Amino acid sequence: MDVQAENDDFIITALVPGLKPEDLNIQIINESVTLSGELKLGEDEKANIIHRECPSGKFHRTITLPSTLDATKADAHVENGVLTLRVPKAEEAKPKTIKVSVAK
Repeated sequence: MDVQAENDDFIITALVPGLKPEDLNIQIINESVTLSGELKLGEDEKANIIHRECPSGKFHRTITLPSTLDATKADAHVENGVLTLRVPKAEEAKPKTIKVSVAK
Protein backbone atom coordinates (compact mmCIF):
# COMPACT_ATOMS: atom_id res chain seq x y z
CA MET A 1 0.00 0.00 0.00
CA ASP A 2 1.12 3.52 -0.73
CA VAL A 3 -0.19 6.54 1.18
CA GLN A 4 -0.08 10.11 -0.04
CA ALA A 5 -1.19 13.26 1.81
CA GLU A 6 -3.08 15.75 -0.35
CA ASN A 7 -4.54 18.87 1.27
CA ASP A 8 -7.12 17.56 3.76
CA ASP A 9 -7.19 14.01 2.38
CA PHE A 10 -5.11 10.85 2.42
CA ILE A 11 -4.96 8.86 -0.81
CA ILE A 12 -4.20 5.17 -0.38
CA THR A 13 -3.38 2.96 -3.35
CA ALA A 14 -3.03 -0.80 -3.24
CA LEU A 15 -2.44 -3.43 -5.89
CA VAL A 16 -5.37 -5.85 -5.95
CA PRO A 17 -5.03 -7.73 -9.25
CA GLY A 18 -7.75 -10.25 -9.93
CA LEU A 19 -10.08 -8.90 -7.24
CA LYS A 20 -13.54 -7.50 -7.87
CA PRO A 21 -14.85 -4.65 -5.70
CA GLU A 22 -17.14 -7.09 -3.85
CA ASP A 23 -14.06 -9.18 -2.88
CA LEU A 24 -12.62 -6.27 -0.86
CA ASN A 25 -13.47 -5.09 2.64
CA ILE A 26 -12.33 -1.64 3.83
CA GLN A 27 -12.74 -0.59 7.44
CA ILE A 28 -11.86 2.86 8.81
CA ILE A 29 -11.70 3.45 12.56
CA ASN A 30 -10.20 6.66 14.00
CA GLU A 31 -6.69 6.82 12.42
CA SER A 32 -6.60 3.24 11.10
CA VAL A 33 -7.50 1.85 7.69
CA THR A 34 -7.83 -1.92 7.25
CA LEU A 35 -7.97 -3.58 3.86
CA SER A 36 -8.90 -7.25 3.70
CA GLY A 37 -10.28 -9.75 1.25
CA GLU A 38 -9.70 -13.04 -0.46
CA LEU A 39 -8.26 -13.87 -3.86
CA LYS A 40 -9.77 -17.04 -5.27
CA LEU A 41 -8.12 -18.39 -8.39
CA GLY A 42 -10.81 -20.98 -9.03
CA GLU A 43 -8.33 -23.65 -9.98
CA ASP A 44 -8.89 -27.39 -10.07
CA GLU A 45 -7.98 -28.87 -6.67
CA LYS A 46 -6.84 -32.06 -8.38
CA ALA A 47 -4.38 -30.21 -10.63
CA ASN A 48 -0.73 -31.23 -10.37
CA ILE A 49 0.87 -27.81 -9.74
CA ILE A 50 4.57 -27.78 -10.70
CA HIS A 51 5.38 -24.17 -9.80
CA ARG A 52 3.27 -21.41 -8.18
CA GLU A 53 3.92 -17.68 -8.01
CA CYS A 54 0.40 -16.29 -8.26
CA PRO A 55 -0.84 -15.24 -4.82
CA SER A 56 -4.11 -16.62 -3.53
CA GLY A 57 -6.02 -16.79 -0.28
CA LYS A 58 -7.05 -14.31 2.38
CA PHE A 59 -5.16 -11.11 3.12
CA HIS A 60 -5.39 -8.45 5.82
CA ARG A 61 -3.46 -5.17 6.03
CA THR A 62 -3.86 -2.34 8.56
CA ILE A 63 -2.15 1.02 8.34
CA THR A 64 -2.26 3.81 10.94
CA LEU A 65 -2.25 7.39 9.69
CA PRO A 66 -1.20 10.53 11.59
CA SER A 67 -4.70 12.07 11.78
CA THR A 68 -8.23 11.02 12.70
CA LEU A 69 -10.20 10.11 9.58
CA ASP A 70 -13.75 10.84 8.42
CA ALA A 71 -15.00 7.45 7.21
CA THR A 72 -18.39 8.87 6.16
CA LYS A 73 -16.76 10.84 3.33
CA ALA A 74 -14.34 8.14 2.12
CA ASP A 75 -14.43 7.08 -1.53
CA ALA A 76 -12.96 3.90 -3.04
CA HIS A 77 -12.74 2.48 -6.54
CA VAL A 78 -10.85 -0.26 -8.38
CA GLU A 79 -9.48 0.19 -11.88
CA ASN A 80 -7.11 -2.14 -13.72
CA GLY A 81 -6.25 -4.02 -10.52
CA VAL A 82 -5.43 -0.89 -8.51
CA LEU A 83 -7.54 0.20 -5.53
CA THR A 84 -7.63 3.93 -4.90
CA LEU A 85 -9.07 5.04 -1.56
CA ARG A 86 -9.50 8.71 -0.70
CA VAL A 87 -10.14 9.38 2.98
CA PRO A 88 -10.52 12.93 4.32
CA LYS A 89 -9.17 14.02 7.68
CA ALA A 90 -11.85 14.50 10.31
CA GLU A 91 -12.81 18.13 10.99
CA GLU A 92 -11.27 18.01 14.46
CA ALA A 93 -7.93 16.91 12.94
CA LYS A 94 -7.71 19.83 10.47
CA PRO A 95 -5.59 22.84 11.45
CA LYS A 96 -7.54 25.83 12.73
CA THR A 97 -6.59 29.48 12.25
CA ILE A 98 -7.14 31.68 15.28
CA LYS A 99 -7.32 35.44 14.88
CA VAL A 100 -5.21 37.38 17.35
CA SER A 101 -6.66 40.65 18.59
CA VAL A 102 -5.15 43.57 20.44
CA ALA A 103 -5.79 43.59 24.20
CA LYS A 104 -7.98 46.52 25.34
